[in-house]
Parts: sequence; C-alpha cells; structure tokens
Amino acid sequence: MSQTRKRIFRLFDFEVRQRISQGNRWRRMAVDTFANAIQNLPLDSTITQNRYMNHNGESWYIDFPIIGPSTSNPGFTEILGTAWRCRREDLPYLERAGATSKIHLQNDQTIAEANAFGIFSDNSGRSHMLLQVSRHGLRAADIEKLLRELGDRLVSINTWPDINVTISLVTRGDFIKTMRNLVAFTRLHMRPKFDAIGRITSSEGGVIASVYQILTRRIHRPPELNLSLGRNPNPDDAFLHEFAGWLSEHAEDAKNNLFEILEGSALIRTGELVPFDIMDRHKVEKRKEVLFTNGYMDFDDAFRIIRATYYELRRQL
Repeated sequence: MSQTRKRIFRLFDFEVRQRISQGNRWRRMAVDTFANAIQNLPLDSTITQNRYMNHNGESWYIDFPIIGPSTSNPGFTEILGTAWRCRREDLPYLERAGATSKIHLQNDQTIAEANAFGIFSDNSGRSHMLLQVSRHGLRAADIEKLLRELGDRLVSINTWPDINVTISLVTRGDFIKTMRNLVAFTRLHMRPKFDAIGRITSSEGGVIASVYQILTRRIHRPPELNLSLGRNPNPDDAFLHEFAGWLSEHAEDAKNNLFEILEGSALIRTGELVPFDIMDRHKVEKRKEVLFTNGYMDFDDAFRIIRATYYELRRQL
C-alpha cells in the first residue's frame, strides 16, 4: 500500500576543506571526490577502516548511491545519499490488538533507521546540504560528526592532508534583513537555558549580558523575561538594537546553546512590525509530500523531491 506523508527538508551550508602542507592554510575539497572516497570504504565491521562509526551503542554510516554532475542543472554536482542509524538495543515491539511480541535479531542484524539528504555544489565550489528531517534519523550535527570521523580514516588510508567537514544551518535572508534593519523590539520574550544563565549574566556575556541585566532590572522577574516595549523605547533600549546586531551574527549559538525561547516583534526602518522567532522561523526549509510504500519511505521519490526542493530554495537565498 502506498501513500504520501509530509516531511520537512532543511537547508545547510556544507563544506569540506583539506589542509595545505603543515601550516594552518586550508582549501576546499571537491565534494564528489570526498563522497566517492567514502563510498569506497567497506560496509564490513571486521575491517578496521570501514564506513561504520560507533556512537553510544549505535552504529552510524552513510551511503551515496548517486554521485555526479546534474543532468538538469548544468554546472552543479549532485550527491544523493542516506544516513543510517543502526542499533541492537532499546528495540521496539510488534503489537496487535494489545498483544505484543519481541523482535528477534540474528547476530549480524540491527534495527536500522534512515533519512535522505542531498549535497549540491556549483562551479564556484560553494556547497549546500538539504536534509530530510527525521525524529528517528541522524541530525545534521550527527552527520557532520560521522563525516569528520570518516575523513580522518581517509587521511590515514590515503596519507592525505587533514580533512575538515563543516555543516551549518542556512538562515533566511529576510530574517537577517529584519535583524539588520531593526529600529527597536516592541515585544521580547526570552528564556535562557538553565545551564546558560551563568554565561548570559556574566561579564563574558558581553552585549547579551547587558541586555539581560537591563530587562531584568525593568521587570524584576528573572530568569524568564516577557515584556512589551512599545513603539517609543526608552534610552536603555539602545542595547536592544545592539543585541539585534549580535543576534544576526550568532543565531546558531543563541538557538543551540543559550535560549529555550527567544521570540517577539520588531519595528524595522520601513515602519513595519514584523515577528521573529530565533528557534524556528529563520530556517530555510520546505515541507513536502513524500511517497511511502508499506510504511517505508521510497528513497527514489525522496531523492526526486530533494533535487527539486534544493533548486527551489536556492533561488530564495
């Protein structure tokens, strides 16, 4: 039985760099060269330099079934792949009408969950990754960790110079434009992560510490701040403009390390009031219908969607 289900496809910057000699100079490495080298690593755990990476009792690996020039977009290289998370622990049960039974794995079997992704590189060497987001699959940070580990193995096998892989979220141009054209916040709601409060309130926090101290002084209710500032901010709110500049440069740090909530409304130079939410609305992503057959994602259909969605999103950058 086949049906479609909606899945999120999220855009990231993707870069592979290779060290030049023994110094601290690096150059871009062609992503297809990197992907082909990884694809040549064996999927055999009995061989030392294989394609698996062990992580907290799981085995992760990458598969690149499609590597080559784009047939429909000249000047682009396309790499389409799947990222796999395999485990033999915390297994699910089979269930029918409330009766459950265990899954019995052979010694060389695992439960494997995957998500699809694509890497696209243009003639300038700039590359992106479009990842199908899955609560069961690997995250972008996991894929980065895996590719770095595999890069180290390629260096060891081929006596190549060091390789470094970076994957970072692409932020929407309109979000950055909003931050850089800010006149004032008219509403601001922030809740720091518990283990980040010390950093935010210390002198090391810089701009963000100044903002937090001013707002705390005004409403006397740390650690969560929720206030309306209005269209006529007082002199203290100059810090909020500086904060917006900081935010445009440190969106990922704010999202991943500092805040559980950071959202509100901003007055920009055109006189418009615009909403923002650092935790969600700055991402470049699309929600698309993907074909599933008998409960399993059709990877050919996912690859088709990834190709079409990437070029659609690229035009918006």
